[in-house]
Amino acid sequence: MTQYFLRQSFVLKIAIVVGVLVSVFAVASGAYAWYYVGRVMPHTSIGIHPVGGLTEDEVAERLEQHLQDIERSGIPLNINGKSELIRIDEIGLDLNLSIAVDAAFARGHIGSALTQFWERVSSLWSSTHIDAPIVYDEHALASQIDDIADTS
Repeated sequence: MTQYFLRQSFVLKIAIVVGVLVSVFAVASGAYAWYYVGRVMPHTSIGIHPVGGLTEDEVAERLEQHLQDIERSGIPLNINGKSELIRIDEIGLDLNLSIAVDAAFARGHIGSALTQFWERVSSLWSSTHIDAPIVYDEHALASQIDDIADTS
């Protein structure tokens, strides 16, 4: 009879431990899901900029700031050992902010509930890199490159 009660006590302890672990996991998952409702999933980057955990507005601000920095300093180009800075207005370079922000925000926010759940969980250990959606005038860039190459 004591064996029976000892076994029941052991099973009850195991059930309590499992219940506590499941509860802790549920609370942690809920907090994680709540935090990232309006934010880009962790380990996400656009170009060279990590944007995980940022809101859509913060991502747009960060990318706009980077574009303004490039506007001020130019793009370094090295041809045949000669370095030059190309101004972005000379080649018509522009970053499509809305496409970049939408692409970063899509992971974990678009699709079925199961898809969103999986993308949110997998974002904890896997990264997402989004190429910056830039447009530029290819002929103007080629002309700039030719000018630099001719003077070297």
